[in-house]
Order: sequence, then structure tokens, then C-alpha cells
Amino acid sequence: MTQYMRVAEATIINTTLDKDNSIKVAKLRFTFSISKKGKTDENQATIRIYNLSPDSRKLCETEKDKQGAGQTHIELRVGYGAKDKPSVIFRGLCDVINTYTTPNWITEFRGLDGSSQYRSFDFEKSYPAGTSIQKIVEDIAKESGTKLTITDKIEGVLPRGRALSGPAKNTIENLQSKYGFEFDVQDEETVIGSGKSRIEDKASVTLARYSGMIGEPHVRGSIVIVQCLLNPSIRPGAIIFLDTLRRDKLTGNYLCKKVTSTGDTWGGNWSMVLELEKSGAGPKLFLDDPQTFGSTFA
Repeated sequence: MTQYMRVAEATIINTTLDKDNSIKVAKLRFTFSISKKGKTDENQATIRIYNLSPDSRKLCETEKDKQGAGQTHIELRVGYGAKDKPSVIFRGLCDVINTYTTPNWITEFRGLDGSSQYRSFDFEKSYPAGTSIQKIVEDIAKESGTKLTITDKIEGVLPRGRALSGPAKNTIENLQSKYGFEFDVQDEETVIGSGKSRIEDKASVTLARYSGMIGEPHVRGSIVIVQCLLNPSIRPGAIIFLDTLRRDKLTGNYLCKKVTSTGDTWGGNWSMVLELEKSGAGPKLFLDDPQTFGSTFA
């Protein structure tokens, strides 16, 4: 569906069928609400597609597996303009519900990105002393079946032999707490890195009134909350340069901790609400200026 040069398309794959197991939908109404946190938290999505054909609705509905999860994957891409290829904003395993509400058939996809990879299996393996932590994390990611990207080397080795046993998510979080690496699951892809502070990295996106920001930033404790127009390149872990012009206390680089994206192809803004964190020795945030911090989103 294209409106105001916006493009949205979904690819739906039923993994229980031997043939004709996928469809691509691009000209129907979509609504979406997608929340991404990164790390091993579940990235959640509710995507609704209106008035699929009977055969397409049947393809989307599948039996559940032993863990109670569905067998349907959905990939949602959005973009702006006919020349740019739409970018993925969610890819994951979904439960699917078809309902009829006059005059529409609504197919609702409820997806949990990280859940299917790391909550649904136990990881059991023994390692000798001196095994690198990166090797262990790579093994867990490989067993999950996700695409793996390594941003930089994870430091640390096991001081003595260790047998790992139990839910993969718990194993990862125990290793994270001890060795401090980053572990991020988004769109059925696992990204691991050293976890060193990245706040001084070059920002991938600038947000300001002149570049997509909606309303004014809002401060909640150590978190700065910003609303902006939807930008598929913004993901948890991205470095965002926030330019508040006259509000010097907030201007600077931030680490994006959470992204909530919403939209409807039939109208209204496609927007994001971002939770940004300023780490390191950056300026402290104070709630002492109602004129600066008292605004709410438009």
C-alpha cells in the first residue's frame, strides 16, 4: 500500500507446508505496533492485515508446536518512495487469529521475535578451562538457528571447566552478568559484541525538529523519551544524535534502548517512540525547567 510515498509489504511463510507455503501482500490495509528492546528480551509485534483472501487466511493459520508456538513467520517491510527498497522492521514467528468484524476480515499476527529462538530450548554442553566466552555464545546462537552477526570480540575465558545446562535464555543472561557482553536478538538475527561503551561512536541518525522529531523530548529518570517519524534504520543499540537546538542539556549522543513503532497504511503518521540513554560522563538530566521538559507529544 502506498500513501504519501509510503510503502508497506508483508511476506508470510507457513513452515508446515511442503509447497506454495508463502505469500506476499502489498496492496491491502496494514496496521502495526512493534516493540523492540534488544538483548534477550522479547521483541513483540501485533500486525493486522485486512481482507486477505480465504486461501491466504487459511495459509496463515497453522497448528502449534510442542512449545505452544505457531508455525507462521511474517516479515514486514516499510519504506518511503518508489525507488528505495522497503526495510525490515519486524521478522518473527507468530500466532495468527482470523476474525470477521463487519465489513472486514482481519488477520492478526502476534509475534515474539526473541522468544522462539532462546526460550524454546535447553542448552547443554561442557567446556574445558580456557574456553573463550565468545565461543560459548556463538554455540548458543548457532543452536538457536538464527543468523549470527559479530560486531567485535567478546573478552574473557572460563577460569575452569564448566558444564552448562538449562534454558538458553538463562545461560546467556548469567554469562552476560559476569562478562558484560552485548547480546541482541532482532528480526530473527542474533548480534553479539564486546559491550564496551559505544556512546562516543558516530551517530547513525540525527533527530531534531528539522529531521523527523515530533514534539519535544521528555525526561523520565535517566531515560530521554523522543517521538519521531518512523525510520527503519533506528533499532535498539543504534547511536542517536539528539539536537534539541536551544535545549543544550539534552543535545548529544544517546544509545537507543527501546523502540516502539506504530502505523496504519490508511492514514496518520508512521511514528516511533524511542527510549534513549546517555551513558558515560555526559551531562546529567534535571527536571528543573517546566518550559523545557513539561511538553507532551503532539
